Amino acid sequence: MESEIGTLQTSMIQSTEDTQDFVDLTNSHLHELEGHVFVPEGTVHVDLTANRLSKIESCILNLPRLETLSLRQNILKDASSVSAL
Repeated sequence: MESEIGTLQTSMIQSTEDTQDFVDLTNSHLHELEGHVFVPEGTVHVDLTANRLSKIESCILNLPRLETLSLRQNILKDASSVSAL
């Protein structure tokens, strides 16, 4: 499954200049990100709609340029970490 996720991730990153602006992992059947998906540090917009994520992981929380994050249709148990954004 890791290779499938890697393929999805590579094809769903849109870049401009030297940054990865938009990562779209919508409906990728993800249960977690860390160890499976690499989100570039310069990412500004992340769409994780319609996955199986139960928490917001540090690889997302630590994105310094993040402006928008879509987590609709996931199974978040505790969204308190959103306040860190």
